[in-house]
Amino acid sequence: MSTIVFIVLMIMVSIYGNTMPKLLTGVLIVLAIGVFAVGLYVATHGDQSVGYFKCPECDECFIPTYKEYMMGVHFWSARKLKCPHCQRKVWAKKVMSKEE
Repeated sequence: MSTIVFIVLMIMVSIYGNTMPKLLTGVLIVLAIGVFAVGLYVATHGDQSVGYFKCPECDECFIPTYKEYMMGVHFWSARKLKCPHCQRKVWAKKVMSKEE
């Protein structure tokens, strides 16, 4: 939803930017970036906190901190994270329950 709002606001600015006051143009751009940033935070926080990451070395499941999650290199459903149990940096796979 935030992406749609971002795109609509940016289209409005690009089409009507020459006829709007510069202050209004600036406010719309800042609003669009703010809406997009909040949406991005909500989406990434939800992905980080829902489910677990499973270490392939020790088979333990863990939830990384938000900072570790955001800084971890990722590919599809795996992220390069440090396992808190075995202390190794591994490609941990995202799982929805500890039994997977």
